Amino acid sequence: MLRVFRKPWTGVALGITDRPAGHGGSGDARRTNHVNLFQYDAFTFRDVEMAGRSLMTYALGLPGFIAIKVLAPGFSARHDLGTPLRYAVYAFVANLLIGLGLVWLLSPLGWGHAALALATALAALLNALLLLQALFRKNIYRPQPGWLLYLVRLLLANLAMGYLLVYATKALPWQGWSFSERLAQLSLWTAGAGLGYLLCLWLIGLRPIHLRLPEGA
Repeated sequence: MLRVFRKPWTGVALGITDRPAGHGGSGDARRTNHVNLFQYDAFTFRDVEMAGRSLMTYALGLPGFIAIKVLAPGFSARHDLGTPLRYAVYAFVANLLIGLGLVWLLSPLGWGHAALALATALAALLNALLLLQALFRKNIYRPQPGWLLYLVRLLLANLAMGYLLVYATKALPWQGWSFSERLAQLSLWTAGAGLGYLLCLWLIGLRPIHLRLPEGA
């Protein structure tokens, strides 16, 4: 039994940092970021929209990309390098097939280029799910009590953060500001959303003590 996979630290760190990072690349928030960072001179608002679609779809796979890094050591620590490699090949083939299908389906809607990013994101999620189910099946990983409450807390905090970012996108005249004004507002809203996320976690009961590993872990 791998003791490290009985403890929640890697999953806690993944949950707390992953989705807030993904918020910046998903939904209306990606439009705000792209308008601030790229929409100048020959880079038009349509270019912002098209680039934002790729970023938005790619951000959906961020949990998978990070989870693979967390879960794969559960096999290498047991000198099992074949299982992660096999699942990586499965994900690679799925990426190719899903990409072909999504490009065919989404190209008429103007999302053909974003379909490639979406296929990569879905393949990463598939890879992570395969690794997780193998850890369960081989009795390497056993979730500890309290995970459901932890996930509910994360969901509520992410909803609060998402609301702030969507409000910032819709309510403020980003395109009418100069570069310095955009940069200042982007910095303020990014910091404010991050602080709001942490404050929400605090208000719903998450404390630093919950992030500590017991001694001897």
